[in-house]
Amino acid sequence: LFAEAGFKVKCVDADQTIVNKIVRGKMPFLKREIELKLKNYVKMGLLSATTDAKTAVSQSDIIAITSPAKIDKKKKTDYSSMENACKQVGLNLHPGSLVIVMSTVSVGATEGLIKEVLENTSGLKVGADFGLAYSPIRILNGQALENLDHERVVAATDKNSLNAASTILGSIVKGEIKKTTDMKTAEAVALFEAIQQDANVALANEFALFCERVG
Repeated sequence: LFAEAGFKVKCVDADQTIVNKIVRGKMPFLKREIELKLKNYVKMGLLSATTDAKTAVSQSDIIAITSPAKIDKKKKTDYSSMENACKQVGLNLHPGSLVIVMSTVSVGATEGLIKEVLENTSGLKVGADFGLAYSPIRILNGQALENLDHERVVAATDKNSLNAASTILGSIVKGEIKKTTDMKTAEAVALFEAIQQDANVALANEFALFCERVG
């Protein structure tokens, strides 16, 4: 979507296999029309992939963090993947950059762990030296692009970051951009939407089992 809007996109992943697949335009679970777009943008030079986070971050003005928060065996939130991504970003961040967290996180994580790691590793301050915003990707059933360009919640603690993130995301979102200066509200909204979706799927599965039982 960003490449489609004219941005020059650099994808970063530590896994060389994933990088190779992006470069070839062949990713598992992607629909045919998305694969064709991916191949086209790679060929046009609008989209590239690398394992070199240092170069990618240092050459970028906007950094979108999509590393997932996971649940460990003890059912505790595991932020190790995201924390590592934030360290890589922080070590190579330059003043004037904007960081947008796009993963679903627990309430308070953006202004807590994420902000702390970025500031500590970069030596820069949020709101003064670089922008920090939160706008979770809404992953709905299916992998169609239209599932990703509906209305979007955007949060940031300072107005410059909020306006910049809203403008950037407005270039790929057809629906309404809902802005807030309360990070926790945006984090809660994303969690509630995910829970609602999971509950609906679980209920539909229960109905299906019931229908089988009663013939």
